[in-house]
Amino acid sequence: MSSIEIHQFCTALNPQGTRENWRSTGYRGGYMNSTLTKVPPAVDRDIRNLLFDVRPSKSEPALVGRECWGKSDAEEDWSVLAIVTLAQDESRSFPVYRYFLSQGRYNLSKLLAWVKSHDSYPVFDPFDRPSESIISNPQLESPEIPKWVDQHKSPIIVPPKHQMQVAAISAIAYQKSEKGKIIPAWAYNVEAIEKPERFLVIQPASQDTYQRLQNRTPVLEATAEVADEQGLKGALKALRDNRMNSKDLKTFVEALDDPNVSIQAWEQIFNSFDASVAIKKKIDTDEMIRLLTLRAIALPKELPNYLKWLNEGRKEESEKRTRTALTFQGQLELQSIPPRFVDIQTVRDRCYSGIEICFKRLQSDRTLVDRLVWVLSEQDSLWYKTQCNTELINNSVHDLRTLGGDTPPDPLPQLKSRDPDFWKSLHAEKRSGTYVPFAKLFKDLADKFAKIGSIRRTKSYYQLAAYFCQVTEGEVPKKIFKNALDSKRRKEKLWGRWISRKITVWEQAGYALIKIYDRFVFKHFYKIATIVGFLGGFILAIPNELKLIFIVFLGALTVVLLLMQILGRKFVKSVPPQDDPEQEMPKRQQIAMWVLSAFGFIIASAAGWGIGTLSNDRTLNNFARKAGSTNGSQTSNSTSSTPQPSGCAKIETQPPPELLVQARQSFSITRQEISRIVEKFKSNPPIQFEPNAKPQNQIMESLKCVLQSDVEYAGVIADPQVAESARNAPNQANPKIDKWIAALHNYQSRNGIAIKDGVLQLNGQTGQALEKALEDELKKKSIH
Repeated sequence: MSSIEIHQFCTALNPQGTRENWRSTGYRGGYMNSTLTKVPPAVDRDIRNLLFDVRPSKSEPALVGRECWGKSDAEEDWSVLAIVTLAQDESRSFPVYRYFLSQGRYNLSKLLAWVKSHDSYPVFDPFDRPSESIISNPQLESPEIPKWVDQHKSPIIVPPKHQMQVAAISAIAYQKSEKGKIIPAWAYNVEAIEKPERFLVIQPASQDTYQRLQNRTPVLEATAEVADEQGLKGALKALRDNRMNSKDLKTFVEALDDPNVSIQAWEQIFNSFDASVAIKKKIDTDEMIRLLTLRAIALPKELPNYLKWLNEGRKEESEKRTRTALTFQGQLELQSIPPRFVDIQTVRDRCYSGIEICFKRLQSDRTLVDRLVWVLSEQDSLWYKTQCNTELINNSVHDLRTLGGDTPPDPLPQLKSRDPDFWKSLHAEKRSGTYVPFAKLFKDLADKFAKIGSIRRTKSYYQLAAYFCQVTEGEVPKKIFKNALDSKRRKEKLWGRWISRKITVWEQAGYALIKIYDRFVFKHFYKIATIVGFLGGFILAIPNELKLIFIVFLGALTVVLLLMQILGRKFVKSVPPQDDPEQEMPKRQQIAMWVLSAFGFIIASAAGWGIGTLSNDRTLNNFARKAGSTNGSQTSNSTSSTPQPSGCAKIETQPPPELLVQARQSFSITRQEISRIVEKFKSNPPIQFEPNAKPQNQIMESLKCVLQSDVEYAGVIADPQVAESARNAPNQANPKIDKWIAALHNYQSRNGIAIKDGVLQLNGQTGQALEKALEDELKKKSIH
């Protein structure tokens, strides 16, 4: 077994007292008692990233074993074993560390064997100042690994009933590191641990510690190490606080490009800044808007949540978040690392991955359509500047071209960025509503880019919109069809699929007119010409009045037939004959039809003229005279009789009982308003009343006609005691008052008055309408 060189250093503090009895007066910063001139960068970085931070029990030290890997070939890998104990200052106890390390990987077992070769663990001692490293060839242990650990994922929290020796803990960590894919790290006899997710095996010092860690187990998962987590957090903090510089941005981009920074690691880093809390609790400070923008870049799966969060809430809140986000994205674009931030392939890939996630989610969340349109078309958006819209077009067109038209290829080919199952409904027999949001997305994008003036993109978006409209609706709106295919035909092929333009209402009317003309007029035109010719010849031989009627009829028929042809052809002139479902009549047959019709018209006209001439003129004249005398007698009778005005219709419909009760309580107001109206027309009549009749009676007769009810004035309106008794006993029926209430309620219902309560309010809508109607009725009767 080869020997190893063991170095050491420890926490730097200021001790006071003796080796047997000392306390700390404060940290000095850095390290002390080191056999190295400088602590290796990989080890120093992991210490600063809190990857050794644990708390031991009061009685026994804790041990932490970890391999610290360099970020590049220029940095060495080290195996480090830390022994952690508690120290005391003036007010509290705190952990102190003594680190033992050896250059290279897979030396933790040797370090542990060397430490255990001592009578007791070599714990932190501020007065122990070693001057040189130790060369050792320790005897390794071969601990037995229990079988139950195979059934557990990392990190394994060792339960108290399965407590193991520290050598077994180290061996399990190497086993779980999957041959170096994950950095081996373990913790032994700890009361608390800062980052349990960064360890493969943890043995708690107590039952309480085990329970606390066990409760966190569902959200823990051992992940690859972030090389410089604190450096990345510092860069994110600077960018969040709008302290923009190329160094911090470079740190962020390098982390994007680092495969060891997993999705879970990004989530943990952003959640350390409360990113998830901000989304849930709608915290929208400028700092949080910038941080969530960075998160949407680093974690593409969070882009849908980011877009929703930007646009939710009141309009002014949404606009404020959007302005801040776009300003920050513009600042990112201007930074050069080099190259420019938006030209870095990793950034472009991450941005497009977020767009692709939003695109696939449209099927289940259609609210994303407007947000996706915004982020792809807003010229200040980072996702616009990284050409995500172009990539979305290219990938979608590639997929649809590859899949072909109405029949799917077998087997399904490999697509550019999506699984073939994503498009499986494209070839369903029934129309698929699954792709409705895609039609809206590409149509809205086309309209946006048309305003910007990007002709090439606009056409591509319209083509995609046309494709998905065809899939979902079976036809394409006229505007989309025209912009996508620039064709006057009603059908065109696009990427192997027939695209049909939607027929407008006017075109449908045109088709109907042409169909009627061709099927019912032109095909039977010779019959129509024969009948019209016969009637024309016959009528021309009889009195002049019928000649005029015939000429008007013939002119109207000609105009109708011409309009049917002109309008029909005008509405559908953009559609070629082969797209018309009705086949047009061959040219020769059309000529033959016109010749036959003309010949039939001439023969039938001659026949009609002959029959009309031979008819009995006396009989016709007698018939005309008889008709004239009859009309004359009717006219004289009608002039001799004096026109009598028709009676007023009566409508007696009872309102609901509860309305009657309420209206009885308010009848005193109704009585006052009716009295006012009657007195108004008595004192200021709109007509000249008959000299022998009382004005009040004439007014009431007209009011009855207006209300269409035989209501009474005397004994009801003229007597205030009747209204008072109705108000005091509203539940008691009163036929005379109820007739007024029913008449007013029916009047309100007939005339569309908003409040239908059977009551006349002072200067209310019902009263004003009633006054006007009563005035009109009085004037009408005066004319009669």
